[in-house]
Amino acid sequence: MKKTVTLLLLLALLAALLVGCGGAETEAPAPETTPEETAPQETPVPAEEGEALETAQFDYDNAQAAHSPETVVMTVGDTPVNWTKYEGALAQLVYELNAYYGISDLSEALEEGVTVTDWALDWAENYMAQLALLHSKAAEQGLSLTEDELAEIDADIREQADAYFDGDVDALFAEMHVPEELYRYQAEAALYYDKLFVSVFGEMGANLSEEDAVAYVADQGYLNAKHILWLFTDEAGEELSDADKDARRAEAAQVLETLREASEEQREELFNSLMAQYSQDPGSANFPDGYYFQTGDMVQPFEDAAASLAAGELSELVESDYGVHLLYRPAMRADHIFSYDSENQPYTLRYMAADGLFANMMDEWLDEQEIVYAEGFEHLDLAGLFAYAA
Repeated sequence: MKKTVTLLLLLALLAALLVGCGGAETEAPAPETTPEETAPQETPVPAEEGEALETAQFDYDNAQAAHSPETVVMTVGDTPVNWTKYEGALAQLVYELNAYYGISDLSEALEEGVTVTDWALDWAENYMAQLALLHSKAAEQGLSLTEDELAEIDADIREQADAYFDGDVDALFAEMHVPEELYRYQAEAALYYDKLFVSVFGEMGANLSEEDAVAYVADQGYLNAKHILWLFTDEAGEELSDADKDARRAEAAQVLETLREASEEQREELFNSLMAQYSQDPGSANFPDGYYFQTGDMVQPFEDAAASLAAGELSELVESDYGVHLLYRPAMRADHIFSYDSENQPYTLRYMAADGLFANMMDEWLDEQEIVYAEGFEHLDLAGLFAYAA
């Protein structure tokens, strides 16, 4: 799902539009993870928290008035994209580049041969193409929005207008630097994405077979493992004495021996019971089926041990900076808990696989769409369009 533009960007932009300065929620982390944060190439890098940003007063009214609202900028397949929508997406992007990334010169280079304008126009093209595609594909499949769904969009807008602008909807959209027409188009596209997903894969991916779900996850390079963890720290987080560490090593060795004596048919059930009894990993309760992870997600000894196991196998005792680990690698199952969403609700391996496969399908649909610009819109001068007084 890591595409130039995905629905994640669409939803993130929608959230930013209505939430404004609200903070983003994060998924429930696995306690053994050690994420490495890297910025994609050719993408603006956000400022560090607390860093003073150079700000600029862009002239959004000037940009909006540059062409009449219904002027066609581009067509995606047979779907026209008008100036209101296209300029609105650019305006919101320019605002966020300035407010959150400190970019006040739209002609500055991100890297050799690539300017902020180049990146922004590429983003806008892909973004508007995806919105248009979602609307057109929904129409092709006879999907429509219910009165309740449309009313929910209205309610969201009214709620934010009431909360921040005394009910003035026009003031709300002026502050967001996005026209209401574009906001509704985006919100409807997000709903169509869900409807198209369900039409292909069913609710939560229910139509995806066990075999296809497991194959997709394996193809993405995911490993899985349960573990019993004996920590080398006490409840206050203080490091144990050498003697106490040795005591935990001894207990781990006894548990390993007990599991080795069990038959293969009994091993997983026994491992689950012993994991509940002994493991000091607080994440085990949230991931009863074990962790699913890719290279670099886990501490190296854990990852190496998991990679060495076939389904149904036990590891030797493995030590990391956290403590002693005893791993068991269960067979991957489509109904396993894979991760958690931003509201801390679990989703399964089947849903994750269906979501990834649908994103791939979206990419294929996008590749099939011919994008044609109207004359004069092939490469806009954003610095001139959003002329500002520094």
